[in-house]
Amino acid sequence: MAVFVSPELEEARRELMKGLEVRRMIVMVMACSIVYSGRTGSDLGEGERLVILKEDGCVLIHRRRDYQPVNWQPSGCVFQTRIEDGKLIIKAVRPSPLETLTMIVSRVEFLGTFLLTDKADFILHSSEEEMQKAILAEPSLIEPGLQIIDHEKTQKGTQWLSRSRKTQQELQP
Repeated sequence: MAVFVSPELEEARRELMKGLEVRRMIVMVMACSIVYSGRTGSDLGEGERLVILKEDGCVLIHRRRDYQPVNWQPSGCVFQTRIEDGKLIIKAVRPSPLETLTMIVSRVEFLGTFLLTDKADFILHSSEEEMQKAILAEPSLIEPGLQIIDHEKTQKGTQWLSRSRKTQQELQP
């Protein structure tokens, strides 16, 4: 484990490369802008971000809000770093399909490299799909008297249109 608080950009680049070479989990807090190119394209202006580079080559970039990353790349990325015009450039390249996530770093507040051990099995007790089927089959699991009128799957999950006893009582004159 190596931890650096407010390292100079060259020191951060050097320690980042060391961590990547030995396949460590890297956690950084840094001021950066982001450029993505690949199947689509995006730009994210300068801001302070939490960046995680995992040993399998995936990348997660988080803002100070929301649980989902604002940018990410799945496992298999190859990393390149350099100093250019006083900025640390970290490039994550996914070879297939070809995608590039470039972080232009002006300041590093924290850099940690970690060798994590985790051999535990993950046991999923129920999937989201199984839960949806159970609710459709027996809506009273949620609330006695609940009736499902309609539902649809969206990118963010399933949306339900329902009527409860309380709603029915409130609607009656």
